Amino acid sequence: MCRRTSVRWSSCFAALAALALGWGAGGCGPAPAPRCGDGHVDRSGADDGLGEQCDDGNDISTDACTNTCRVATCGDGNVWAGVEGCDDGNTTDGDECTAHCGVSTCGDGIVDAGELCDDGNADDTDWCLSSCMLAHCVDGFVRGGVEACDDADYVNDDGCTSLCGVDTCGDGEVQSGELCDDGNTLGDDECLPSCLYAHCGDGFVRAGIEVCDDGNTLEDDACTTLCALPRCGDGFVQSGETCDDGNLDETDSCTTACVAARCGDGFVQADEECDDGNTSNTDGCAAGCVVASCGDGFVRDGVEACDDGNADDSDGCTAECRLPTCGDGFVQTGEECDDGNRSDADACLTTCLDATCGDGFVQAGVEACDDGNAADTDACLGTCALARCGDGVVETGVEECDDGNAADTDACLGTCRVARCGDGFVEAVVEACDDGNASNADACLDICVAASCGDGFVEAGVEPCDDGNRDDADACLRNCTLARCGDGIVRTGVEACDDGNSVDTDACRNDCRLASCGDGVVQPGEACDDGNRSNTDACLNTCVAASCGDGFARAGVEACDDGNASNNDACLNTCIAASCGDGLVFVGVEACDDANTVNTDACLTTCEAARCGDGYLRTGVEQCDDGNALPGDGCSPSCAWECAEGNRSMICNGRCYSLWNRWVTWDAGRAICQAQPRRTMALIASAADNACVEGLAALEGRDVWIGLSDASGEGTFVWYTDTGTQPLSYTNWRAGEPNNQDDAGRTNADCVTFYWSTGRWADDTCNDPDRADGVICQRGL
Repeated sequence: MCRRTSVRWSSCFAALAALALGWGAGGCGPAPAPRCGDGHVDRSGADDGLGEQCDDGNDISTDACTNTCRVATCGDGNVWAGVEGCDDGNTTDGDECTAHCGVSTCGDGIVDAGELCDDGNADDTDWCLSSCMLAHCVDGFVRGGVEACDDADYVNDDGCTSLCGVDTCGDGEVQSGELCDDGNTLGDDECLPSCLYAHCGDGFVRAGIEVCDDGNTLEDDACTTLCALPRCGDGFVQSGETCDDGNLDETDSCTTACVAARCGDGFVQADEECDDGNTSNTDGCAAGCVVASCGDGFVRDGVEACDDGNADDSDGCTAECRLPTCGDGFVQTGEECDDGNRSDADACLTTCLDATCGDGFVQAGVEACDDGNAADTDACLGTCALARCGDGVVETGVEECDDGNAADTDACLGTCRVARCGDGFVEAVVEACDDGNASNADACLDICVAASCGDGFVEAGVEPCDDGNRDDADACLRNCTLARCGDGIVRTGVEACDDGNSVDTDACRNDCRLASCGDGVVQPGEACDDGNRSNTDACLNTCVAASCGDGFARAGVEACDDGNASNNDACLNTCIAASCGDGLVFVGVEACDDANTVNTDACLTTCEAARCGDGYLRTGVEQCDDGNALPGDGCSPSCAWECAEGNRSMICNGRCYSLWNRWVTWDAGRAICQAQPRRTMALIASAADNACVEGLAALEGRDVWIGLSDASGEGTFVWYTDTGTQPLSYTNWRAGEPNNQDDAGRTNADCVTFYWSTGRWADDTCNDPDRADGVICQRGL
């Protein structure tokens, strides 16, 4: 018998089963090792979580007990049949499978991939639509408390604007019948409260443009027709003005002060040489408005010393209106000479005395020097010759000595300088050397003693260093060689360590620095070490390998890296710079981004929302888009076709037909049509075209010219367009036509009339006074 005290009951049962199957010879015998799937729950190791939680005897992973003998749970990666809709191995919401193992759907209250929002309801009037897209103006649903209307289009004149507001003058949208609409009721800007353009004479003062606006065309009241205050220079003579010629010219008959011009008013007129605004004869302009000059008999203040009205240089006033002086070129009483210049280097001094040696001035070509004295100890001898070194006399302030010889080895050099250390000459018995410089880095010190190791001066090319001491623990050894990393001694303040080896992977680098992140060597615990502090290469300055999302843009690899997972800022989570066309909306920069190059959908290739007036035709929304907000050019400000030209017009067969009800010749009618872009005389290429022209002509009850003529070749009719001619492909002639004559029998009938009552054609005389029809023009939409 199996004893309960020696074996687990389950083991006994297994042993008995083995006996029954012939596995053992008798007794309990050795039981087979327990395994997952044997139908028995093995609890061994249950305390540490290694045992079985269940064992249903099969290897199916989709029932309540998985094939790893664990109880099935949401998040184990196995779909529990009949219980779970999905199981992606996590408990995260936002992917295809919810945290409760249900398949993600729009309306489950969880924002999944491809959804912009999910508020868990089917209400299309709140912020999140039932399609899990964010509510916005022009989505076709009126958002309660936010929108007044929403008709799902961008047309602004259909009762609901593209901003989801009701159309009114002052709503900021130009409607039919309005020339402008700036969304306010101010009368001082470009658009009036009546939605008409502001202009001078509308009675409103336009800020920054008009000074006044009295709404009339009077020039003699307080506001001119230019909406400016009356002023001198506006071209109108006002009260207090004797003239006003409307210009800023001071030299014509009317000054800018609106006073008639006269001599003495300060402005030079055509018959005046000058005009300084006074009657003085002592300034630059005489009283008769004549320019003052030397010899006119008037002394000009600050310019002339005298003016005796003649050109005689021998009286008390020279011909140049100056008083006689030494230097004027004329020898006066008391002068030895007068050569008319200010030079003291010629034979006549500026004092008008004859030049002599000792007068203090060097006479060019005659004297070498002249110091004005007879001393021989200065730079100039008493003979007016220059002193020189070697003459045996010490020149005061110039020479230190003068021994009368040129020797450089005695106490006085050949340059008349006292010999000294550093003069480049070795003074016998006094100096050991003298190299003529103050350098202590060569073989001779600046005290004229030969250089040696230990003197504290580094002899260039001989000693690497010399600190003047016998200490080997500093930067310079006692033999005048430099201390170095690797000598086994830590140099205080210079080396962090010195282990005397060249191994770079131990605690002390071979440059005597302690190993650290950034030293260029990968140490234990470092993923990389590139030896720099840059965070833009493959290795960060924390010795961690660079990766997208670390917040540092890797040069040449990543365009950007902002360290977040957002795709709506300047850097995508793939470390690519956000750009228009990447399909992701850059918040604050792009209004939209549909990742295509189409300009006819709701988002332009510039990532701006499509709008009426952007110059691109939006498919299914706009009839036309000419890129402006001007009415009357064929495309309205709301991007709908316009056809309102001539006396009567209509849209037919994809064209705008216009009839001018005027008595004109064929040439005049053609000129009317060509006066506007894209417009030409009616061209009929089919029965449908003919019906359009007939319908418009019948409305007016008038025969009209069409653009058909054979003026360039009899019998060869062509259509005349705005760009040239076009061959005839369809005809609808009246019986007997064309016959090259009009109803009065006149020949040379080269132009074609369209008869409104029958829709038939006939050739007529182009300038027939009896056939002065109206004209029909056409242009494409």
